Amino acid sequence: MVLARKSNKSSLQRIDLFANEIGDVAAKELIQSLAGYVNLEDLSLGNNLVGTRGCIAVGNLLSSATMNLKQLNLRNNKIDDKGIAILTRAFADNVTLKEIDLGFNRDITPSGWQLFFK
Repeated sequence: MVLARKSNKSSLQRIDLFANEIGDVAAKELIQSLAGYVNLEDLSLGNNLVGTRGCIAVGNLLSSATMNLKQLNLRNNKIDDKGIAILTRAFADNVTLKEIDLGFNRDITPSGWQLFFK
C-alpha cells in the first residue's frame, strides 16, 4: 500500500502482494485505492484471504472505464459462490483483462463454477 501511495499514478504497472494474508477488509481498501492507476496491468492478491468484500472492490475496479488491468491473481483466497458471481458480472463488461487465476478457491461450488463458465 505504501508503494501505491508513493508511486506516480501514471507509472505503476504491477502490484504483487501474493501470500501476505492481508484479509478481506484490507484487500477491499487496497483495491479501492487503486482507482486512477491507469497503467496498472498486473495485480497479484493470491493467498490473501480475499472474500466477498474484496470481490466487490475488484468488480468495481474492473468496471472502471480507465482501468487497464490485464492480469489478475486471486488464487487461494476465500472466494465463494457469491464472490464468483460478483466477479463474473464484472468480467462480462471488461475488455482489457486477459488472464485471471482463481485456482484453489475451495469455497466455490460446482454451481458457482457453472455460472462463471456460462
